[in-house]
Amino acid sequence: MKKVDDELLKKIVEEGKVMALFYDIEDVARLLGVSIRTVRYWIQTKQLKASKLGKRWKVDHDDLADFVNSRQNIKEGKETTENTEEKKECT
Repeated sequence: MKKVDDELLKKIVEEGKVMALFYDIEDVARLLGVSIRTVRYWIQTKQLKASKLGKRWKVDHDDLADFVNSRQNIKEGKETTENTEEKKECT
């Protein structure tokens, strides 16, 4: 994932501060700092839950928050693993 604006992530994740109930693909791409193509890939591969309303895909606020949290957990786990491997190499 490209560099994500921490303030925007906080707005997405914090409960009670929902700006919109649903986001379109363009909004998700802008909020996460990725391309529209990447968001569509996440939807097609079922990494990001979305619903088709008419001709447009919409992402529920809670589903976006879950997705962001899961990506952060994966990233944090990867960093922890890398740090452990670095310590092993140093000893």
